[in-house]
This record gives sequence, structure tokens and C-alpha cells, in this order.
Amino acid sequence: MDRKTNTIKIGEYEIDILTYFTWGEASDIQAILYSDAGVNNLSPNMRKEDVKIDLSLGKAMIEAKYKTAEICIKKIKKGEENIPYSRDWLYNLNVDDGNKLMEAIDNIGKKKD
Repeated sequence: MDRKTNTIKIGEYEIDILTYFTWGEASDIQAILYSDAGVNNLSPNMRKEDVKIDLSLGKAMIEAKYKTAEICIKKIKKGEENIPYSRDWLYNLNVDDGNKLMEAIDNIGKKKD
């Protein structure tokens, strides 16, 4: 299935990212957070502010970020060279570029006012 992407410029890279997640993709990301982040005893009637997360299990947050990037990054170009996505590539971005990329990814699917 071909899906629409947006191209963002990050440092010396042009990166094509998806414009939305499917229900299944969003569920995969949530599963990582819920299974590893110490989120227990959730109920449909709970308010967001009542959910307590064991922050000592921050590895789940990082794993969810890697999974999210893996899902939504469709193409990376450095000049004319195509760069394959890998965790290593993401891990080695400088912090400003990594934060800019994660901000763009975090905004996927958010409604614009």
C-alpha cells in the first residue's frame, strides 16, 4: 500500500515520513509502551491523569521511539545517496537533528487547529 509522505530536511538529510499511522501501527507502538512501561490496571473509564507509569522503565519509551521511526521513515537521502533506515543511523544523529526528527514524527496524526 502506497501512502502519502512529507519530506523534511534534517541536517544534511532529506527524510520522507508518513503523514498518518494505521490503526495496527499505532497499536504496535502502544503495545510496546503498555507491556514494558509498567502501566497496569487500565480501565476504559480511567482519566489520563490517573494513569501512573513506572519511569524507571524508560527503555519502553526508547523502544517505542525506535519502532515509531521504523514505521514512519520511508526514505532517507543524503544528496543523491539513498541511506537505509537503521537504529544505528537514528542513534548517531546529533541531538538537535534527532529531536527535530522526533518532533516531526510526534506530530503525525495530530489534528491541526
